[in-house]
Amino acid sequence: MPTRIALGVFAGLISAAMFSITMTGVPLALLAGYFASLPLFAVGLARGYLMAGLGGLTGMVAIASIGGVVFAVPFLMAFAAPVTVLVRQALLARPSQGGGMEWYPAGHLVVVLASLAVVLFAGSLVTLGMTSGNAMATLESLVRDTVEQINPVVSSRLTPEGVSLTAALVPGLAAASWMVMVALNGMLAQTILRRREWNVRPGGDLASMVAPTWPALAAAGGGLLLWAGDGWAALLGGLVTFVAAVVYLFLGLAVVHTVSRAWTWRTPALVFFYGALILVYQITVPAVVLLGLIEPWLGIRARVIAAGGREE
Repeated sequence: MPTRIALGVFAGLISAAMFSITMTGVPLALLAGYFASLPLFAVGLARGYLMAGLGGLTGMVAIASIGGVVFAVPFLMAFAAPVTVLVRQALLARPSQGGGMEWYPAGHLVVVLASLAVVLFAGSLVTLGMTSGNAMATLESLVRDTVEQINPVVSSRLTPEGVSLTAALVPGLAAASWMVMVALNGMLAQTILRRREWNVRPGGDLASMVAPTWPALAAAGGGLLLWAGDGWAALLGGLVTFVAAVVYLFLGLAVVHTVSRAWTWRTPALVFFYGALILVYQITVPAVVLLGLIEPWLGIRARVIAAGGREE
């Protein structure tokens, strides 16, 4: 068996094992499931998207043999297929005028990830509606039951409008979390490959990311649907709003990484920043999203670079 095929199969089996651990229901097992796409990204970014696809198919077959199709299909839709698409795009390149290679822009990769999130979670909503009869009613029931288990006092004070609004946010929050998970796995795989000099695509280019402006319009339209609509309109509005917000979250992080280049204690400062991003996300995440939104108009990174910053 050729080495690259063996690596693809091996990566798929490792990914399947990490995903399958979540079937045990053990809380710590969720951490392994969170990084289930890491082996697929690693083999794909080192050996090509076909090997990522081979790994995904291998993992799907392995999971189907253990837990059945009910687990294999989510693995395919949420891990194997998106990783294969993203790796294919990430490895696209063409000769540049300077004699080197021009790689598929990081900002466009984030937009591809956003598009995959909309397709995946909109499809999940359609499936939920077909199986339950009413997707919104099912999510509202989920919200009420969850709040009841966490805090019965708060549950008794919930209004129908509050329950509906919270339910409309659930798909968008899930999609945003999924996007962050996939992006984190991809960046981690690229970092590992770079240190071993196994990477095909050069560099980590978060700081140089440029995103189109149309996701801002999508976020505005989604917010309008979320505020004025109900049922399917509210669900899709919430989904589009949160997905577009993640695009600008990454752009805001790109600004932070560019600005931090001039800092003497850059590494400890970034560790503190990301710690705050996680621990007080209610404040820090919206602030970083806002930073990403205003970057295309203010050109903060260009100003920093012109003032003496240096690009990665």
